[in-house]
Amino acid sequence: MAIDVRLTFPRSGVTGFEVHQLDYRDALNELFELTLDVVSTDPEVDLSSVVGEEIVVELDGEPLLKRVHGIVRRVRQLSAEPTGVSRYELAVVPPLWLATRGADHRIFQDLTADDVCKVVAGAYGGRIPAPRSRIASPDRPAREYRVQYGETDFDFMFRALAEEGLISYFDHGSGSSDWVLTEDTAFTDGGAPRVPFVPPAGAGMSAAGPTVSFIAITSSIETSMVTVRDYDFKKPEYVLEQRAEASQRAFVREATLERYEFATNRFTAATEKHGEALARRALEEARSERRVLECHTSFALGAGGRFTVEEHPRADVNGQLLVIRSRCTVTEGADGPPVRRHALVCVPAGDPWRPARRPKPRIFGTQTAFVVGNKAGVDEIDVDEHGRVKVEFRWDRRDLHEGNPTRFVRVSQGWAGLDYGMVMLPRVNEEVIIAYLDGDPDEPVVVGRLHNAWSASPLKLPAEKTRSIWKSKTSPGGEGFNQIMMEDKRGEELLELHAHRDNVVTVGAQQAVDVGGDQEVHVGGKRGDHVEGAVEEDYDTSLKTTIGGKQETTAKDVVERYASQDTEMAGRKHTKAGAVDEDFESLETTVEGLHKDKFGTMKLEGGAVEWRVGALDWEAKGLKWTLGGGGTIKAPSFVIDAPEFKVTNAGSHKETKGFVETLQAAWDERTIRKASVISAEKKFVILESKFYGFSTNVGMVKNDMCVLKIDRAAYRMQNTPTELGKSMSSIRQSGLSTLIAGIVTFV
Repeated sequence: MAIDVRLTFPRSGVTGFEVHQLDYRDALNELFELTLDVVSTDPEVDLSSVVGEEIVVELDGEPLLKRVHGIVRRVRQLSAEPTGVSRYELAVVPPLWLATRGADHRIFQDLTADDVCKVVAGAYGGRIPAPRSRIASPDRPAREYRVQYGETDFDFMFRALAEEGLISYFDHGSGSSDWVLTEDTAFTDGGAPRVPFVPPAGAGMSAAGPTVSFIAITSSIETSMVTVRDYDFKKPEYVLEQRAEASQRAFVREATLERYEFATNRFTAATEKHGEALARRALEEARSERRVLECHTSFALGAGGRFTVEEHPRADVNGQLLVIRSRCTVTEGADGPPVRRHALVCVPAGDPWRPARRPKPRIFGTQTAFVVGNKAGVDEIDVDEHGRVKVEFRWDRRDLHEGNPTRFVRVSQGWAGLDYGMVMLPRVNEEVIIAYLDGDPDEPVVVGRLHNAWSASPLKLPAEKTRSIWKSKTSPGGEGFNQIMMEDKRGEELLELHAHRDNVVTVGAQQAVDVGGDQEVHVGGKRGDHVEGAVEEDYDTSLKTTIGGKQETTAKDVVERYASQDTEMAGRKHTKAGAVDEDFESLETTVEGLHKDKFGTMKLEGGAVEWRVGALDWEAKGLKWTLGGGGTIKAPSFVIDAPEFKVTNAGSHKETKGFVETLQAAWDERTIRKASVISAEKKFVILESKFYGFSTNVGMVKNDMCVLKIDRAAYRMQNTPTELGKSMSSIRQSGLSTLIAGIVTFV
């Protein structure tokens, strides 16, 4: 015998089904499911016209749950009678059930959980109606980054709802079984009809109207305190920790039972207010079923519904209850009305209730991803102030190169500290290795980089397998590079440092360079060395310096010490100094061409000086020679050409070979004044001189004069006595006086 339930298919118009049994299951933050046993007189019902179809189930005998809207997710034929009567089983679910058949890998950014539900439901093209929100706090902080990693759309949405403590239920009283989201059970739809507690009068007997015939009360020891802690790398010094503690106990005595939770990316917003709300919701979740009432009723009611119990013997039971789970069955009676069995699991409506959090997928191991940049593609290096980069995961189907949003991901460095460490930032299009903190898909970290066929290694492998390299590229463009290369091939070991432009080396204290072989330095431009202290250079063998242009040395003092020195100049040498002091044990100077010295005053001091020259030409404004001993001047010819010539000495002997053979005299410094000797073309001129003795040898002619006086003022020469000798004859004359008023010339 059929029960009082009617089925309607609004779109397909299928008819002819009689309902013989109904089983309704529902729970908060779950999908309801209504299983119907139906009978049709058509043995060949087109099952495809029923599966997926919208259906309306009207429960005529139920005072509170009167209508359920859904879709048929499954049809199963149970039997086919020879008479043509066939039995079928229909499974009716909300349209949201379709989300259990879709799964994805994708990223949601800057969205709350209810926003995520709207986005996911909207992707089904209207087949899943968007949730109706009864959330009273629209300013809840959005989650910066949330990943759906291989989960079904349903599991992902309801995991997100549970993480934020949001409650989901279906409102069947609206006429369309709306999907509703709320943050507090106080905002559930519908009233709370009063239902008396009426124990069963006997087997098979029931009271008129909705009643509660059985209530089982369960009280449990639950967590009484929850502490949550998180970490925000942007505020590492700030401890993100909050605690919530129950203010009242259940029926049984509870000690302080703390549940401590640590999970990254939980606080969402690093504020105390949000942390307090997070801890409070976690405590409410832990204590949601510390007191549970299991009720047997004469009426069906969906999860999220409320009713008020009256007339129960325990006063603390009477009051408003919230249905958190529901199962209602209606079966045909043997000979009478349908048999209804309804079990409602409830909690006191005044107690907070939160859904249990669902397991989160974990990613153990590593993955790879590509670094992406901004939409314009201008920047080859796109990072934020923390050195984070944006990446495109292998499983992300969005084209991030077209500017779709993605989050910045932290990059592991080889060394990281306060204002020290290593920084090597991944660049756009590089392939990187991704790890996840504690396996959390919401917490990716770049831990390495990989070469691929697109971005090949800078080494030609395997030919250069003995090399290790650290090479960067000029950005933007990549036409230049900086590089450190190490060659470990035996016999060719090499360390190469290449700077595309500038190289700056700063040494705080000492630097030592030890080169076992040769060293070559090439500077294409200028080179400047500045040393504040002393410079010491030690060369064991030789030093060769070649300068293509000019060499200029500026120093306050110069001290040079050589065992020997050879200086060879192809061109001219010019030395300019304020004063020059040179000290030599021996000095040999060879000048193949002209040697010319110019000086203001020259002083030469030393032992013996020997000059051997082809010709010697001196030109001086003044000349003074002082001989400490004897002196000899020997020359084939000797000319002194001067307006004045003065020789001062106690005694002197001059010898010339040529025109004048011998000149002897003895005088003191008082008797000689001004003298000038001019010799040219065998002419000898004496002007304004006075001698006490004079001897002349010309050929075989000898002239001895005891006294010779030449007075320049009167051009007068006087001598007494005179001796003249020639060949083998001798002529002597005494008392001879010769007076010349002009110039005396000997030919």
